[in-house]
Amino acid sequence: MRWPGWCSSRARPCRRGVRGGLWGLGVLGAAAGHALKAFGDQLRGWSRDRKTLPGVTCYGGKGELDAFLADTDILINMGCPGYVAT
Repeated sequence: MRWPGWCSSRARPCRRGVRGGLWGLGVLGAAAGHALKAFGDQLRGWSRDRKTLPGVTCYGGKGELDAFLADTDILINMGCPGYVAT
C-alpha cells in the first residue's frame, strides 16, 4: 500500500493539501519561502513581528503562535538557535 499523496513520478511525493509552516521569517526564512512558492506549496510563516511575504500567510507574535501551528502540517524551523532573542 502506498501513501495516498504519492505520485507516480520518482522525483518526490505530491503534497496535495499539505500546509508548510516556516518558523522564522528573517533573511533565511524569506528566501526559503520564496523558493518553496516556486513549487506551488501552501505556505504559512511565523515571526516575532508580523512580516509580509508574497504568497505566504503570515502570523506574528506570541498571540498568533497557536493559530500558526494549528494551520501547519509540516514545520520548518528557520530560527537561529544561537541568537539571544531566539
